[in-house]
Amino acid sequence: MSAVPYVVGQWVRGAAFYGREQQIAEVLEGPRNSLWLLGTRRIGKTSLLKQLEHLTATAADPVYFPIFWDFQGAEDARELHLDFNDALLDAEERLQGIGLGAGQIEAEDLFTSLSRLRRRLRSRSLKLLLLCDEVEELVALGRREPALLRKLRRAMQASEDVRTVLASTIRLWQLASQTGDTSPFLHGFAPPVYLGRLCDEGARALIRQTRLPAAARPRITDRAVETIRRRCDNQPYLLQLVAKRFAETGDLERATEQVATDRMVSHFFAVDFEMLTGLERDALRLVGRHDAADSAFIAASLAESDGSVTGALSRLEQLGFLRRDGERGFVLANHFFRHWLQELTPVPGGGAGEIGGSRQTTLRASGAGAILDDRYELLEQVGEGATGLVFRAHDRLIDSDLAIKLIRPEYAASEEVLRRFRQEIVLSRDIGHPNVLRVYHLGEDRGERYLTMQWVDGPTLAELIAAEAPFPDQRTAAIGAKIASALAAAHARGVLHRDVKPQNVLMHRRREPLMTDFGLARVVGEAGITATGMFLGTPNYVSPEQARLQPLDERSDLYALGVVLFEMATGRLPFTGEGVATVLEGHREAPPPDPRSIRPRIDERLAAIVLRCLEKEPGRRFARAEELEAALAALAAGPLAADQLLPVVYDELRRLARGYLSRERPDHTLQPTALVHEAYLRLAGQSRVEWQGRTHFLAVGARAMRRLLIDHARTRRRQKRGGGRRQVTLNEAVTPLAVCDLDLEQLLAIEEALERLAGISERQAAIVELRFFGGLTVEEVAKHLGVSPRTVESDWARARKWLRQELARPTGGGGDEV
Repeated sequence: MSAVPYVVGQWVRGAAFYGREQQIAEVLEGPRNSLWLLGTRRIGKTSLLKQLEHLTATAADPVYFPIFWDFQGAEDARELHLDFNDALLDAEERLQGIGLGAGQIEAEDLFTSLSRLRRRLRSRSLKLLLLCDEVEELVALGRREPALLRKLRRAMQASEDVRTVLASTIRLWQLASQTGDTSPFLHGFAPPVYLGRLCDEGARALIRQTRLPAAARPRITDRAVETIRRRCDNQPYLLQLVAKRFAETGDLERATEQVATDRMVSHFFAVDFEMLTGLERDALRLVGRHDAADSAFIAASLAESDGSVTGALSRLEQLGFLRRDGERGFVLANHFFRHWLQELTPVPGGGAGEIGGSRQTTLRASGAGAILDDRYELLEQVGEGATGLVFRAHDRLIDSDLAIKLIRPEYAASEEVLRRFRQEIVLSRDIGHPNVLRVYHLGEDRGERYLTMQWVDGPTLAELIAAEAPFPDQRTAAIGAKIASALAAAHARGVLHRDVKPQNVLMHRRREPLMTDFGLARVVGEAGITATGMFLGTPNYVSPEQARLQPLDERSDLYALGVVLFEMATGRLPFTGEGVATVLEGHREAPPPDPRSIRPRIDERLAAIVLRCLEKEPGRRFARAEELEAALAALAAGPLAADQLLPVVYDELRRLARGYLSRERPDHTLQPTALVHEAYLRLAGQSRVEWQGRTHFLAVGARAMRRLLIDHARTRRRQKRGGGRRQVTLNEAVTPLAVCDLDLEQLLAIEEALERLAGISERQAAIVELRFFGGLTVEEVAKHLGVSPRTVESDWARARKWLRQELARPTGGGGDEV
């Protein structure tokens, strides 16, 4: 099978879009003007919005004017406004088609822009169709600026001439109730339109690719189509992924196995699973263990009311996690989620919930066989800590294993210790992250205090370091990225861990790190459990400010994680000594050793990340855990391919150019080569690109810079027509015209000429792009194109001559052979 037409992991529209007829009809023809499309990751939310945009933009007798508005990255009101301006820019040609210019709409205020757009569309008998993607960004934005959400909701539901469609995961439910708001943001949008599985015919059409010419369709038998459909339960992402692997391998069982073990698929399942409520997760686990279960059995097993269980099961069914199976009740919806959940569910055997020795307990529940609360059977002691003993236990009520810590009597009598345990439960629930250990319940049985936790069948990271360090670079980066992600989730809720160390990281099945022990955590701005000035943490992993007993912020946790990264990468700690005082002095004053001085073969990028984490001054470290996570994740994933690198570079260049062009000066000078090189240095510093891939990066940067400048030139031309904005000059030492300044009208003329040149000689057009827009040297261009420097110089000279002649023509066009 050679034809592989499937689009995996990207949005589609038009002929590549299949199914969703019912949801499309509800959006375009239904009675509601405010709709919320709710679904899991990779269920096709963006594709549906793009299809709605396509259908309404190409309608013969249009009713709506669509604006696709991507909220991703909208960290504040300004970014939200900029994203809306980008949406207008994307719709520029359609706006011009109805006699409007973006300059007539754009304003200094987002809501003024929206009002102008509505009024001008109304005068043309059109309704505004706002298609809003990645709306979960409003959850964090609402915490910082709640008034903004109230204004945004009013604007989106202003009148009958606006129809608003939101697309998000279930995280947006957090906006269903906002303290102090009589009408929360989701008022009017709920109940949501759930996006689940495709209908049977839509799924068959997607697998067969029925909109392609017959000769281009994949050759898949009816039996294989039904097998794929059944295993994927009509989930569009899984359908295309399995069909693609099948088309590539010709072996359906092999394709199924590849998808079942695909780490990205597992990641999406994990993210979606952690967004569910505790009751919903428990219900899924229960159904998975019993293959099938009805609502009455689930309610009885979980000791929950019939009403709450019925509501949870209904939502799980609509989201595509469960489906009904005749008289057997509910079953897990697809083969791949079932496989993932079985891998996730703890199984009896091995693993410690906490590092410790093997001392015999002096607690009354004296070991294996003891029963707590007539529910938890202690199976085996697996660890011992300062505050108690840890057992693997079995929960008879829900037939599942978990970990139980029996708290020593001297600590159980301390209200401060109990308060810390209660805090750990609350924090683990609030954070709700796949790399944070779940702590369930603080209980008491016959005077015995105990804590129930998620069971983890693996060692601590400290044990793993002792046995196997130094780790390979990518393994260090992968583990570190997940710990940083957990810290980012905690920091987003204002929580500092304050005791990040390998002993507080459990390795689930030796692969997945889980942060534990939030007992020392502190909610920023709230009164702490410990006295001011008291030393907290572990000496080997404390930050300089922690060692100085100074106030802490999130960057203190990042320093401690830097020590953990150092230890994973080298097998040693950065600071050691005969006593605690010596170690603390090292953290306070001594420069950290370069990891490569201990292990020379450590990747230069990893060493740079570690040393940045270990900066003495917090301002020189990563500002946020998300930045550290991104740097480590990029290193763990390996170098980006060209098609992956281009959007990353374009986003960075756009961000840099925004700041450069927003300066209040009579006129602006933009230096393309300087921006490309600055983007390279910034992204390389974040380990987003290979240090050794400079030529490749600059070539990609040239393409991105060309796109950016042309977009900018068209925008400025439009703004000049709409309101006489200032002229912007491009200053570049090397241009096709051998001049120093090039205004935007000339740039657009060069762009049109380059398109004609590409039709004559693609290589010469590529050389102009690489030299002018990316600033590559002759040698770098030759290396990138695989030709000799002499060829580059010759083609560069001929292309410049041709462009001079072409641009000198009164109307352009034509062009002689180069």
